[in-house]
Amino acid sequence: MLCREATNQNRNSLVYDPVGDSRWYDAGASYVTDDAETFMQLVRQNRNCTVFVDEAGDFCTSYDRDSHWLATRARHLGHQSVFISQRPTMVAKNIRDNCDKLFCFRISKYDAKEMANDYVCDDLLAAPELAKGECIFLKRYEPAIKLNIFT
Repeated sequence: MLCREATNQNRNSLVYDPVGDSRWYDAGASYVTDDAETFMQLVRQNRNCTVFVDEAGDFCTSYDRDSHWLATRARHLGHQSVFISQRPTMVAKNIRDNCDKLFCFRISKYDAKEMANDYVCDDLLAAPELAKGECIFLKRYEPAIKLNIFT
């Protein structure tokens, strides 16, 4: 679904999937790899893509130059970067600070508190109680919206 949406916007989708779990992306992906170096070469060689990084908690560490480049400079090539993580607090704070949208599914109380502080949104404190398929969507500094991906 995510890659298909990028295709509908006439954008290629480049996917870094280190665990080979194709359930979250679809046949609409333009390119998929589990090799970080190959992925970053491809991102730098292309323009106007939607760039997906799965397991961002492992990829986006405090000292990883590539992940910081994706969060801060890839937009100069027209890219949209999407970081996917089950534990958002494992993603380096500098990278989280550069993300203007958040889809927050059920997470721990600790992570919910940290994300509520990052996004200045107390609605995120309810994230540990979300049911399967429910998420809190927000754009930085805007009101949160509760969504259900199954409806």
